[in-house]
Amino acid sequence: MDLNKIFHLYGPHTPEQIVVHNTSRGKDDYRMVHIVEYPSIGKTAIKIAKNSFTTPERVKGWAKLIEHYCSLGIYCPRIIRNKNGEFCAIIDGYLVFAEEYVKYQTASGIDKCATGQHRYEQKLYESIGLVAANPAPSVPWHTAYCLYDKFDESEEYDENYECALAIRDYYVNHIPKYAMQAKSLFDEYCRRREKFESRYRLLPKAVFQGDINESNILVTKDGDFAGMVDFNLSGTETILNYAFCESFCSLDDDSQIDMLLDTEALKKRDARTAQRLGWIGKHYRFTDIEKESFNEYYNIVAPFRWTYHSFFLSLLKNREKYPEGRKYAGIILDWIAFQMTGKDISSLLP
Repeated sequence: MDLNKIFHLYGPHTPEQIVVHNTSRGKDDYRMVHIVEYPSIGKTAIKIAKNSFTTPERVKGWAKLIEHYCSLGIYCPRIIRNKNGEFCAIIDGYLVFAEEYVKYQTASGIDKCATGQHRYEQKLYESIGLVAANPAPSVPWHTAYCLYDKFDESEEYDENYECALAIRDYYVNHIPKYAMQAKSLFDEYCRRREKFESRYRLLPKAVFQGDINESNILVTKDGDFAGMVDFNLSGTETILNYAFCESFCSLDDDSQIDMLLDTEALKKRDARTAQRLGWIGKHYRFTDIEKESFNEYYNIVAPFRWTYHSFFLSLLKNREKYPEGRKYAGIILDWIAFQMTGKDISSLLP
């Protein structure tokens, strides 16, 4: 890869290299960010990627979505056109684009003791509602949260189905005591999914940033919400699905595992989820069909939400970190069954 050729897309002089961030995820997902400084345009983030979801079409879509977010008052570093007037270029087989250098720090880099734990949270969730209430034109790709569709065409299933399948298979192959229960829950999940699909397809959609985490949330020096960065997982998404997936509280570590069957603890976590959905509801009014569909949707998605799924499998598989993790195998399945049968879920929506 010729870095000089890449750098000269944005200025006639070789820039000063400040730092390089490697965010690659395996040999099929190459992602590098070079923070450089040009004499003419100052600091710039040059991004180099080679994977199945970073394409010229998507980069153009990200640029338009970033402009839309900015027009709503949500700060996002813009994608810069190169010397040829294009948003991206292919150099030696790698896709290259550049963004303005970010004006704010990320939430992962702030002192939460000084600014207040997640002080930015309310405005962050309000921004989701603002985007939902003022939707950008749809794009022909999805976020990673998509249900019934695939984020990446190379994938076999959507994320939620993949999580449900992984849970079933692990129990069947490694914890035979609970294999029948796991298979029964998976079969019920599949039955409900199939029945719900036609209704789900009718729910309203919008285009979202698609990857809210502390490294992508921008905050002021006081810890207040400022905006977002990193739109490479953005896409068209069902509003109810996106709102819920970003709001559903997960477990942080094994010290919280006992709350899975603690009714009062679950109520507190539900209250946090409801509060986040309420903040989204400041700008976005959930429609009647969304409210009528929510209980059925929740019974399908919540039991196998990725945040819980990844923690559960780590608890069961990582014997070094969790030497007694498998003693929770039955509790995990009981929690999944509880989430699949809840009947008062619609009260979480504003």
